[in-house]
Amino acid sequence: MIEEVWRQVCKLLEKDNSGHGMEYADRVLNLSLKFAKAEGADKEVVALIALLHDVDDYKIFGVESAENLTNAKKILEECEVIGETRERVLGAIKMIGYGKRLREIEPTSLEGMIVPDADVCDATGTTGVLRAY
Repeated sequence: MIEEVWRQVCKLLEKDNSGHGMEYADRVLNLSLKFAKAEGADKEVVALIALLHDVDDYKIFGVESAENLTNAKKILEECEVIGETRERVLGAIKMIGYGKRLREIEPTSLEGMIVPDADVCDATGTTGVLRAY
């Protein structure tokens, strides 16, 4: 399932030149999975959130897509991610974003918290993380 979601995200982002393409998605995914292992989080849910957290970014896909999570829902449906897993993933994605963080809107699940932390670490870069440490 994760591999199929990854392929769908690749198709969606293949022409991206905003810095939110698959190289970025893979970095956030890999770092998120390391955090998930360390924290004892559900790795499948973390992987899905990491892969899908920017597939409806308003800067790339528009406000309507961002508000409705159009692409994330379509990919989850096509990959047959249903039930509680689907709801956990969508619930977390709705709460992720720099602007939301500034308004103190943040995920409440461990899995949802991991991905934005990995995203910030990626944005900061290795040097910044090591300096802060």
